[in-house]
Amino acid sequence: MKLSILLAILPAVLAAPATKRAEPAPLLTPKGAKQVIADKYIVKFKNELSASAVDETVKALSSKADHVYSHAFRGFAGHLSAEEVKTLRDRPEVEFVEKDAVVTINAFAKQPGAPWGLGRISHREPGNAEYVYDSTAGAGTCSYIIDTGIEASHPQFEGRAKQLRSFIPGQTTDGNGHGTHCAGTIGSNKYGVAKKTKLFGVKVLSNQGSGSAWWPT
Repeated sequence: MKLSILLAILPAVLAAPATKRAEPAPLLTPKGAKQVIADKYIVKFKNELSASAVDETVKALSSKADHVYSHAFRGFAGHLSAEEVKTLRDRPEVEFVEKDAVVTINAFAKQPGAPWGLGRISHREPGNAEYVYDSTAGAGTCSYIIDTGIEASHPQFEGRAKQLRSFIPGQTTDGNGHGTHCAGTIGSNKYGVAKKTKLFGVKVLSNQGSGSAWWPT
């Protein structure tokens, strides 16, 4: 049986009302997808839809569906025409429709002669001087260092650091070093775990390394 015919009888198959929703269900594209598969979609039903109704629907669609999901969520994946996608998006029991895409493993980078702490992160056995990490290295992320502030101009930060705010009167920079050290552990070029993350300093501790337990937000 053709999927278009099955879609036409969906209202009779589903226990949910056959009313058209006010706005179509979202049509999603996987974030960061480099290769979307043409006319291939993943359809997720709403959780409140009865299990029996979903089972009957996916059973009717199984001749065309490439895969039926029944554990982590309820739905199916398959090749659909633009008209079929529109019909499904108008159904009140559909939570969203997502374009299928090709996924690949991330490339890994290696830092030889890394500090022992970095080598320990990526190896089970101690004493390894090589740090292995995802080549994206935290690009596109940001890290907030709530401490004594950070020395944003430090060359190890490669222009990715900024001192955002100080809650210590008369002190706007890191006169202690602790916050800059923490920022370096997080995202410096040589010593950092995420070497491409953006770093933002928030100074809540004085240059003496102390501060009140209360500070404004």
